[in-house]
Amino acid sequence: MRAPAFRGHPIPYTAVGLIGGLGLAYEVLLLRLFAVAESHHFAYLAISLALLGFGIAGTLLTLTGARLVDRERAAFAIAALGFAITAPAGWALAQRLPLNPLAIYWDPLQWLWLGCQYLLLIPPFLFIGAAVCIALQAAPARATYTYGADLAGAGIGAVTLVALLFWLDPAASLRLTAVLGAVAALLVGRRGLRLTAVMTALAIATVPAAWLAPQPNQYKQISQQLNAPGAKVIDRRHGPLGILELVRSPQVPIRHAPGMSMASPHAPPAQLALFTDGDGKTAVLEDADEPPAYLDWLTSALPYALLNRPATLLLGLGGGTDIWQAKYHQARAVDAVEVNPDSAALIRQYGGEVLAGTDLHIADARAFVRRTDDRFDLIQMAYLGAPTGATAGVGSLREAHAHTREAYADYLDRLRPGGLLAVTHAINLPPRATVKALATAIDALERRGVREPGEHLALVRGWKSATLLVKPTPLTADEIQAVRRFADKRSFDLAHLPGLAADEVNRHNRLDRPWFHEAAEALLGDGREDFFRRYPFNVTPATDDQPYFFHFFKWRQLSSLVEQRSRGALGQVETGYPLIWAALLQAGTIAGLLILAPMTVRAGALRQTRAGRARLLTLCLAVGLGFMFVEIAFIQRFMLILGHPVYAVAIVLAGFLIFAGVGSVLASRLGDSINRPVAGIAILSGIYLILLPAASPTLVAQPVPIRVAACLTLIAPLATCMGMPYARALRRLGQRDPALLPWAWAINGFASVVAVILATLLGVHLGFTLLVVIAVGLYAIAAIGYRF
Repeated sequence: MRAPAFRGHPIPYTAVGLIGGLGLAYEVLLLRLFAVAESHHFAYLAISLALLGFGIAGTLLTLTGARLVDRERAAFAIAALGFAITAPAGWALAQRLPLNPLAIYWDPLQWLWLGCQYLLLIPPFLFIGAAVCIALQAAPARATYTYGADLAGAGIGAVTLVALLFWLDPAASLRLTAVLGAVAALLVGRRGLRLTAVMTALAIATVPAAWLAPQPNQYKQISQQLNAPGAKVIDRRHGPLGILELVRSPQVPIRHAPGMSMASPHAPPAQLALFTDGDGKTAVLEDADEPPAYLDWLTSALPYALLNRPATLLLGLGGGTDIWQAKYHQARAVDAVEVNPDSAALIRQYGGEVLAGTDLHIADARAFVRRTDDRFDLIQMAYLGAPTGATAGVGSLREAHAHTREAYADYLDRLRPGGLLAVTHAINLPPRATVKALATAIDALERRGVREPGEHLALVRGWKSATLLVKPTPLTADEIQAVRRFADKRSFDLAHLPGLAADEVNRHNRLDRPWFHEAAEALLGDGREDFFRRYPFNVTPATDDQPYFFHFFKWRQLSSLVEQRSRGALGQVETGYPLIWAALLQAGTIAGLLILAPMTVRAGALRQTRAGRARLLTLCLAVGLGFMFVEIAFIQRFMLILGHPVYAVAIVLAGFLIFAGVGSVLASRLGDSINRPVAGIAILSGIYLILLPAASPTLVAQPVPIRVAACLTLIAPLATCMGMPYARALRRLGQRDPALLPWAWAINGFASVVAVILATLLGVHLGFTLLVVIAVGLYAIAAIGYRF
């Protein structure tokens, strides 16, 4: 069958592709804006509901009845203009609501403001969804081409936005996205609407930047820092990895030294504070030319008490203090790996001589360790601070491939004989990150054949930080004594050490009970599984298949949540995870109601029988869920190969969507059945689940262009197959009952929203391998539902 001529399509494919790209670009941009303004779990709730706008549009168009005969272009242009206006306006108004994300637990009025935020964020997505639905209705026989243009446009939009963020900050990117919405209207509308589109674009271009710039809430670290008299931002950099801000406070000097011994005779000098998206505070020693002595009084100095002038690899640059610490202890070589080039640029400009003599590598830590042939005496991971109430939540369900069992094994493989891996975490009680790191290290050692992992570990804690040492070979008697001397001199507490007696713990920084020592004893004894069950937090090791290191929540914490809300201590409770479930319940309930509404109102006007509609519903739900499950699972797999998280997601997402668009176009040429593409999805998914773990070490060692080409080559056949089932369903529906095209679009949109949330939860509990297996099963169900 020949492709339909472009000229004869009522809505140009370029306009469909542009509007599809703008929808995904705005979605990603909204996440970036929320990361700066809020960085809390309510962003996840708001965006999940906003994305329902895609499905709501389909439901509304189904309920309106007859097609927009001879008015498709005007309707499409109006929808594009609606997006152009509501995208910046909705964001500008939403961040000015008096919404306090923490007070929502005790102030009922905050639920009203949260509802208002939803209502402001829904319209842009509703207009995007309406535009695509209108294009599908305008030419139902060519639905596969329209759907393909939408998918390909979305893929291009994702990767273009990431590239755009190198040059424009999020506010300017939002303005440009809105202007392009007006351009989409210009491509389609007639004279009057074209003039309106030009005027709209000009109006948006003149909106003051301050109206759109994300404003950090009062609970973010930078907001608190700027409350100090005279404190101000002296430099600001933006990019896809976040907004970096450097703060100087001359009147109230910044002295940031988390975990420093209270017995230290040395005080930190005045510092600059570096923030990423308003949080993640680290210290920069301004214009320093030599390392200060206080760095020897941090728990992170522990490995230098055991090693003489070690060749050191630092995973994460922070503010540069880890480099100064290595230089203070006369490390003979220092390599530092930093994923964000803007961080390195700021430290190079303001940090004096900190980078002099340091080999700096701009790369993802995990990918660098897999790729390098060098070996080190010490690998030290950057300090990880404790999450606060403003930063907990979604962060707890973000993937952390640098902190998995397999990652620890990679680090241990890069150590020279006698070398050490050092991991430092902030302390919060009951302890969670340090205990999980200890469990992960024990698991990694045992998988290397170590029978007595306790002989390979040392754990020292101060009043605010704890440092874990992991050694591939047992600690020697001299090294054990060196740990004791280090801790005694600095009044740090020993939490684990070979031969440690019970009366040696919890002596200096006394806790109500020796949490850390008890955890170490339980994890190294026979009652490990029982400890995992009894412990108040989830501290089981993270893996590459379930890379959620910062997911500590257990359902028993719900009672603590209720209790702590009246004590002002919500920052100590993991609130993000239950709210993700709330987002799923919210999205699922609304989706169910809006999916069923057209069948209740217009059932008599539709050609499909009740059984036919049920099969169509099954197919669209199964494909919507299955597509997102496969996409999200393989994004994780390919992320390990590509290394850089943000760029990897952009490349893989674009690859899946663009090649799925190709599959949609091919769907009209390869017969009517979806059995073959479903079989292709099952076979290719199975092959990749087996192939990728084995091939990853080889691929990671290749240059970036080869890795990108290899990933796209692997993605192409799978994504092409994934683009066919839904496209063929749209084509068949366009031939049999065009009035149901918007309903099918609505179902798929609702399913996609639910799938994003559900895939995260299934990834946490089952892992991504089983997520792919479930997805294949869903595609098999879709094949059954295809007989509508």
